[in-house]
Amino acid sequence: MIKIYTSYVNSIAKFCGRKDSFSQFDQLAMNKKLTSKNGKWHLILWPFMALGSVLFIIWSPNGLLHLRQLHIEHQELIQKNHTLEKENHRLYEEIGKLRSDPATIEHLARQELGLVKDGELIFQFVSPPSEK
Repeated sequence: MIKIYTSYVNSIAKFCGRKDSFSQFDQLAMNKKLTSKNGKWHLILWPFMALGSVLFIIWSPNGLLHLRQLHIEHQELIQKNHTLEKENHRLYEEIGKLRSDPATIEHLARQELGLVKDGELIFQFVSPPSEK
């Protein structure tokens, strides 16, 4: 931008017939003035950029809060998987007993299906109806 400005001033000076134009010393002085004025904005901008970056890292859709939520979900799924593995193991043991143990089959038939052996008597006790 400074080069454009100095070339603009030099071209106006030549157009007006003046032989004096910006010297290199004037151009360096101009550069220092412009950069010293514009250099202060970095002191203000960098903390805001750092703060914005930190906030973005925390609250972005794939940020730290989302990562924490995924970690909690992962732990819950591990716990659920462990519970299902226990249940699966228990069911496999029950299947094994039903295939090989006649006492287990008899117990299940009596409990679930209400079956009885020949010659057994069944006593059913009926409670009197409750009056409301």
